[in-house]
Amino acid sequence: MSSTRRNTFVGLAVLILAVGVLFAIRGCQPDGKPVANVTAAVMPPSAPRPSAADSARPGQIYFHRDVALAKIIPGEGLATQLPDAAAVDLQLNATYQIQSDRLSPDATRIIFGKAVIREIDGHLGSFPPQAIFVRQIDRSDPGKLLLRIGGGEIHNFLWSPDSANVAIAWHNEQGIQNTIFNIASQQPLEARLPKYHVDGKDHTMAIDAWAPDGKRMAVSDDGWLYLIGIERRQDHWAWAGRKRLTKEKQRILTGTCTFSPDGRNVAFVTIEKGVAMSLQVAAVDDGEQRTIVPAGKFTDLSPAWSPDSRKIAYSAAHLDADGQRAGRSGIYTVEVAAENPQPTPILEEVHPPPIMRLRVIDWR
Repeated sequence: MSSTRRNTFVGLAVLILAVGVLFAIRGCQPDGKPVANVTAAVMPPSAPRPSAADSARPGQIYFHRDVALAKIIPGEGLATQLPDAAAVDLQLNATYQIQSDRLSPDATRIIFGKAVIREIDGHLGSFPPQAIFVRQIDRSDPGKLLLRIGGGEIHNFLWSPDSANVAIAWHNEQGIQNTIFNIASQQPLEARLPKYHVDGKDHTMAIDAWAPDGKRMAVSDDGWLYLIGIERRQDHWAWAGRKRLTKEKQRILTGTCTFSPDGRNVAFVTIEKGVAMSLQVAAVDDGEQRTIVPAGKFTDLSPAWSPDSRKIAYSAAHLDADGQRAGRSGIYTVEVAAENPQPTPILEEVHPPPIMRLRVIDWR
């Protein structure tokens, strides 16, 4: 496995362990004013409680605050905290990988991974999951096992547009493997993707995103992003056609690639100098690539498209002048078509620098 590919897989292994520890923090509203001290399990009181009708409204940004799941109405600050899965499974506080969460297209379920904890060099380390779990978001559901990979690490997984399948990119001693798991039949099938040649060896590309039409995927090799066709055969999934989406080789962060709902663009995060990250958008038709969030100010970027494909919501941790975590996180929205995209704050908080506090999951 190449060093570039291995580095990008850090995206599913960066969860900071917080075994049994809840930090008291001082939060900030979108206007920057401080709010009262709250614990890691409580939403900051940035707005009045939403009504049942408000909570049911479409067009809300789903996000994690620590392991707690919530959704917020952009521009109004009305946040609904959803039932806490960790309340019935305290071990989730230590192993739930919030950066692995994927919301189902109908916004009723989440698939997620649990970190594998093992000792390395005398210390406990957090490693990519070996299994995928699914849970309902409207109840305190710790989740049930969906699929376990034997002898490998799961690096990315995502729903099919019709919610019938889950696509998984995983790694074992033979390299990258791709599997598409049918939920109804509980049947995993190999996804046979294009190969690329590096250092005298053949490697398989990895699944990164599934297009809204269900007929195309974004896949990646060692620093490049491609568009392919995908279709189900009797005993496997097969690819057809291949088109490069990116103009140059980049360190693409695994698990951040996502199609716009209209299928015309693909957003993804790149790792720049140190831990700094940028948000990029590539057009499916002509391959034009634009920087939406430049590198230098943020790390832990996580994007989600608005339902009308005009905006992107993203969560990010701020960096200080030395490129280190500054102890401040936020959720922002940005107009993709703007000549000079400027972020609109939705929610901001301050916290101990090592913590991954806010994480955008989707916008539905």
